Amino acid sequence: MRHPLMKGFLAVALLWQTAAFAQTTMSGGRGMLRVQSARTVGPGNFYVCAYALNYVEKVNSSLAKDHTLNIGFTFGLSNVLELTARVTPYQDIQEGIWGPPGDSEFGVKFHYPFTPEWFGLGMHALLSIPTGSRHPVPYEPYSSGKLAWALRGLMTLDMRERSPVMPFQVNLNVGYQDNDVNDRYFEDRKDQLLLGAGIKFPVGGSVLYFEYTAEVFVNNPDIPFGKNSMRITPGFKFVGPWNLIYDVALDLSVTDEKTKAGYPPYVRDYADWKFIVGVTYPYSLMRYLKREKQLRREKNLKGMEEIRRKRIEAAKELEELRKRLENEKKPKPE
Repeated sequence: MRHPLMKGFLAVALLWQTAAFAQTTMSGGRGMLRVQSARTVGPGNFYVCAYALNYVEKVNSSLAKDHTLNIGFTFGLSNVLELTARVTPYQDIQEGIWGPPGDSEFGVKFHYPFTPEWFGLGMHALLSIPTGSRHPVPYEPYSSGKLAWALRGLMTLDMRERSPVMPFQVNLNVGYQDNDVNDRYFEDRKDQLLLGAGIKFPVGGSVLYFEYTAEVFVNNPDIPFGKNSMRITPGFKFVGPWNLIYDVALDLSVTDEKTKAGYPPYVRDYADWKFIVGVTYPYSLMRYLKREKQLRREKNLKGMEEIRRKRIEAAKELEELRKRLENEKKPKPE
């Protein structure tokens, strides 16, 4: 019998492998916080995550606050396909007591299957729906208020097996976002380049990660690179009570906001920092499918055993009938 400490270690290791390194982003899709992994969560796995983003700043004699609630959904169709979605039930627009809903997003991720275990390539296609009441939103990245689409290329370098001393994983994202489906593709001044890079590695029973993400206007030479919305984000994820995945992170803006006058309206006052907390509920449909398969197998075995029993009984009855017939054919003594 295993020692209780060994059992606890094995349980923690199992949670680490199944949950901590298979977390999803706050907008859905396997990854870190915003940066996507090239891989999917796997067939039959369903993740629901909720993230609260908080920012407060004193402006003159009043407080400017930005509180946002995101809910993301991820469903693995297979090892190469994953569905993602994000809704925003609450978003501050700096007007009124209670903020209205924000924009919504739906996507599909494709993981290229013919790659080695330590290297992954993928694509993530997104459709953004302007369900929010105001665009753009103060202290938030630019939003046009139009139906938009985006396409990101994903790359994952997984060194967990090849670097046992310090296992780590690197994710790189590069994409293009058209902020209005009705404008000229790849030419409009509102179009943006989506950049993301992150590294994560285990620390005790949690995952520590660092990200850089940015939305850069690509067809607007009047906006210097440093004026675009950019941030670095340290954070960590850990498996806590009820086998939920908990997330704590801090956005730190690296946008140059020294001078704002004279630039186009796309340059805005972004939040200097944001405190982010989240929780993810992982749910696997595969265990129920496996259980159903096991029940069918047991039922089939019981059925086969019943058939075998009836065949044995029939054989016995035939043997008894044969013996009776032979006895009847024997001549009776006179």
